[in-house]
Amino acid sequence: MIDAVAGANDSVPITQDQYIQRLIDFLQLLDAPRQLLSAEDDLAESNLAISTNLVTIGGSIGSGWQDTGNPRRQHEHNAEVPLVFSVSTLTNGAIRD
Repeated sequence: MIDAVAGANDSVPITQDQYIQRLIDFLQLLDAPRQLLSAEDDLAESNLAISTNLVTIGGSIGSGWQDTGNPRRQHEHNAEVPLVFSVSTLTNGAIRD
């Protein structure tokens, strides 16, 4: 899939040059970026499927992940939602709480 994206990406400037030289028509010019977007979409879908499968496999082998629930739902009766991450956690300690 990565090769398909690379090939489609390479074909866009070539197609533009061919159009400027009047070797191809406008519809052929538009087809190259469409093919690139299609290849990129296929790659993204493939990456999503791989990630989803890895998570499923991890859960199946007991990787230790636990569903802690949604903290917002646990505290719906409170007006405030507890802060799950501190500022220093999010910034790797660069900013102190």
